[in-house]
Amino acid sequence: MSPFDKFRAWRRAHELALAVFRSAEALPPGGKDDLASALRRAAVNLSVRIARAAGERSPPMGFSRTWDRSRAAALRLDYLLLLARDLGRLAPGECAALRRSVAAVEKLLATGTRRGNADGHP
Repeated sequence: MSPFDKFRAWRRAHELALAVFRSAEALPPGGKDDLASALRRAAVNLSVRIARAAGERSPPMGFSRTWDRSRAAALRLDYLLLLARDLGRLAPGECAALRRSVAAVEKLLATGTRRGNADGHP
């Protein structure tokens, strides 16, 4: 088991990334920087940042800084979902469901600590 597997925030972010990838498949393809690609990158970035925080071996400040960057990644994904909805590229109901998942991850990140989000594991 990887260090990040123990974190509820990472598990929720991973589930969210899978859901975003499924939703992005339905979006029309675009160029290199299309919206579907931006959504996928943002979802992966969120999971990767949480995984990186879980692996921090430096003092708590390194963990906290990386954890805060994870929160920023969640907010970026939330905005991209809103943009996709407002451009008519993502159905309102689907967007709402994905944004609820983002909010759940962000809540874990906002209130979490290494112990609090690792199911009792240090």
